[in-house]
Amino acid sequence: MQYSKVKTYVEKCLQGLDSKLTYHNAWHTMGDVLPVAITFASKVNINQGNLTILKTAVLFHDLGYLQQYENNESIGAKMAEEILPQYDYNPEQIEIITKLIISTQIPQKPSTLLEKIICDSDLDSLHRDDFVVRGNDLMAEVISFKNEVDEFDWLNIQLKFIKNHTYHLDVDINKRNAGKLENISLLDKRIASLDE
Repeated sequence: MQYSKVKTYVEKCLQGLDSKLTYHNAWHTMGDVLPVAITFASKVNINQGNLTILKTAVLFHDLGYLQQYENNESIGAKMAEEILPQYDYNPEQIEIITKLIISTQIPQKPSTLLEKIICDSDLDSLHRDDFVVRGNDLMAEVISFKNEVDEFDWLNIQLKFIKNHTYHLDVDINKRNAGKLENISLLDKRIASLDE
């Protein structure tokens, strides 16, 4: 698996993403999901081969946004199937990678450890201090690609999502769940202030 060459290829592709993708952009893939996935993998002792498979899946997990906004995961998986044989990935490795990409589709239903890692990494911001900033980025993106939504409705959508969300890995689970509770409280307060 020539991962470093794949990474270079994907980095160039990500430069072609629409500038209106204020959430699902190159930073989300390279600066957020990838390092978080690597951290989780080290904490659960993933071997080198599986780590390369995981990192490759992260690179491709949002590449489908190059073609369309909805149901982009299947496009990213198809791109991986077409591109990765050129970089010495075998059919078994590619099959795992495509399943990892598809597993990030909402609602997430991961079944393997690697799927749990990529899913938790993809939604890691739900527990973090940058949750509000990332949420605002996502709202701007949704308005650009789908429909107009006001702040009150958007905050309620976020609140419902974060309340129904469950992390799949036990890694730092108490800390991550505590962070989610803090962000739920922040959302409640913002909604209440708009509802006055």
